[in-house]
Amino acid sequence: MANNKNNNTNYSNYINYNSFNYDNDDKGKVDPNNGGKKTGLVILAAVVFIVLLLMLIIVIVFRPNSGQRQIVANEYNEVVANIITQEVTNDPIIDNPEESFDRRYGKVDVIFLDKNDNIIDIPSKPVVGDMKPVKFDERNKEFIDVEEKDPTWYDYANRKWANAINSDGSYFVWIPRFAYKITYYSSSSYSKAIGYSDARGLIKINTTNDGQTSLTRIQTNSSSIKEIGNHYILAPAFMRDALNNYENGGWDVNLSGFWVAKYEMSMEQNGKNVLTDSTNGNVKISNDIKAVSKPGVNSWRCISIGNAYYNGINYDKSKQSHMVKNSEWAAVGYLANSQYGTNGEAILKNSNPSFYTGGAENKFEIYYTNNKQSTTWNYTGVYDLSGGAREFSPSFVDNGFNYIAEYGGTDTDMLYENNMSTKFKTVYPHVVEDIGQTGTFSADLANGNYGLLANRRGDAMYEVSNNGFGVTGWFTSHSYMVQSDVPFLLRGTSAMDSIGSGTFAFNTTIGQANTSDGYRVCLVTE
Repeated sequence: MANNKNNNTNYSNYINYNSFNYDNDDKGKVDPNNGGKKTGLVILAAVVFIVLLLMLIIVIVFRPNSGQRQIVANEYNEVVANIITQEVTNDPIIDNPEESFDRRYGKVDVIFLDKNDNIIDIPSKPVVGDMKPVKFDERNKEFIDVEEKDPTWYDYANRKWANAINSDGSYFVWIPRFAYKITYYSSSSYSKAIGYSDARGLIKINTTNDGQTSLTRIQTNSSSIKEIGNHYILAPAFMRDALNNYENGGWDVNLSGFWVAKYEMSMEQNGKNVLTDSTNGNVKISNDIKAVSKPGVNSWRCISIGNAYYNGINYDKSKQSHMVKNSEWAAVGYLANSQYGTNGEAILKNSNPSFYTGGAENKFEIYYTNNKQSTTWNYTGVYDLSGGAREFSPSFVDNGFNYIAEYGGTDTDMLYENNMSTKFKTVYPHVVEDIGQTGTFSADLANGNYGLLANRRGDAMYEVSNNGFGVTGWFTSHSYMVQSDVPFLLRGTSAMDSIGSGTFAFNTTIGQANTSDGYRVCLVTE
């Protein structure tokens, strides 16, 4: 898979001038059969003509669109995808669901899209609304206001993601619309490819002793998954998903992107950070109590999943705020793992025992010492995805467990207001054996529910682990599927976890308030 740190492709680099192959030693020689003209000049003129013709073709095919270079010839999408990313083999595929391969080691390749799913070489412009764009000032070591038109605001090709501040001073990061594919490898060195997750399904690469390869499809994709270009998958978080009853974690319209809280949420009371505990943490936001996303403060823990969901919905209704869905967590993680983030390297863990957002109380330490705790390994990325608090996801199995309603809440704007997937939450299927009884927690039930995810894509569970009950995820992370009496989903890991850490970790919870569990918010400003 191509490791394109800068995907802002200069297509003129693909013109190989040496391929014209005229002999420099013949330049200036007189050709008696050509009326005494110099053949070198004729050949040079031909070269110039061909170069000009190629430049004209590029101008016609690529024309500017709101600051983006859009690929308008859809029939050439596959060719263009091969130019700007990895060319995947198109060998014939044999279906055999009985086969398998190791999914513990993978890298994500990303292409950016506009809302019409045309491939673009820079991401869609952030939809700011009434937020303030900010960039990091190296001189003063802090974020400062910037104009939207400032070309230094963001540069995803160089791992500088767009940041903005909401009216309450909370920091958010823009996650632009993209499609992805995953290449799996035999080890963490990423030297030998063994399979893919792409629009063709989960594909195993078979290699013979003489170097010949063939492909086996071990899992198909859900029919609602959309293919882009050369077998890329539209990340479901951005897709119009209402007709699919939101089973993929999508939205009610096509999104050009969404804003994710840069840090885990913290509680503020009358404008001051509050250290939450069992006496004050499990509350809803109000006129005095606010949820914010700010660096170097104690994250909001000791809150139930239902109240955290309520706080997400009511954080900023004008921007359709909500708790980060599983598909959105995955979109952030996939972009982070791609050539626009860490390029396959692990995001380091926030191990701060006081659960300070960004891993420290001091902002200089956050942005410089702890920079590899962000999705970009620099100050422009999203923090606290690995370590800090484990984060609630508005995702669960409705298996009849008694406490789903109690901890999820049944009132307006609560998680269990209804038991259907919406654009704000995802209800996963469960096996018939999972009847939500206390004390039935088991590997069999977990793996049964996990197996029902086999044809789902873009939620960073089945694609990034080997089973649903263990430590088999990317970067040796937890992979425990929701089940029985732990029906709610957690993402990431706690600062206190000694093993199973990582951005791609998933775990389970009863949903009650816990000292290690917190939450994060997304905004949609379309």
